[in-house]
Amino acid sequence: MNHLITIITPTYNCEKYIGECLESVRSQNLEHIVKHIVIDGVSQDMTCNIIESFDNVEFISEPDQGQSDAFNKGIVRAESPWIMLLDGDDILLPGSLLRYIKLINEKSPDIVYGHQSFIDKEANILKVNTSIKFKKRYALNGLYIPPSSGLCFKSSVIKNQLFDINHHYNMDTEWFLNLKKRISSGVISIPTTGFRIWEGSKTFSLTKKYSDDIEDESAIEEIKKERHMLDKKYYTPYRDSISKKHLLFRTLMPVIIKVDYLYNKVIMKLKYLILSSISN
Repeated sequence: MNHLITIITPTYNCEKYIGECLESVRSQNLEHIVKHIVIDGVSQDMTCNIIESFDNVEFISEPDQGQSDAFNKGIVRAESPWIMLLDGDDILLPGSLLRYIKLINEKSPDIVYGHQSFIDKEANILKVNTSIKFKKRYALNGLYIPPSSGLCFKSSVIKNQLFDINHHYNMDTEWFLNLKKRISSGVISIPTTGFRIWEGSKTFSLTKKYSDDIEDESAIEEIKKERHMLDKKYYTPYRDSISKKHLLFRTLMPVIIKVDYLYNKVIMKLKYLILSSISN
């Protein structure tokens, strides 16, 4: 069967939420053109049993070197023209896949994603984070990268540049900073994924930013290490290149980039609010 999109979900001890994740994909009712592959890192809880209860899911459980490695395994395995990343504790919102397919067929950009609904343990919506089109200068200035979970790539784009397995907490940031050529992005103007915030997720650690609420000291050290790697490889060389420019350029450029980012963010937010009010 020729699938249009392959969804890759990495798991490890994800029994609390993996069933909800898999059901959110199955309930889209698009098995004829969407394939779901789960790459498990040999979970020690009931994760594998839950996954095996979904007969529409391709399932592999073997040791890996972390989430980046698991994603890479799934990406290499995928044979479809589009590949989506979806974390095991997140969900696709109802009707999302049809939105992805519509935009893919209309514009065929290099990456496609929508807004994100941040959700709690019970999938209650905490807030909606609006997405904008990706520009590498936003990433280099620490302003924005697209949401990783629910991010859909042209297969040729992601297969040509896999994730760096040395990055666990900042794998998506590193991927975008490492881009060697410009890519086009398509943004769906509604929330398409439920991005879960809970104490067991790595996003929780990143959100807390080394606060006393993080009990795992090894996680804190790993976050610091990865951010140092990003700074050394990308941010510092970028800042050094800017510092060599004319005084007026290096003074105005960061301001121009931030204004451009804020303008696009406000426009997308207004568009989302207008669409929300119409639909309600």
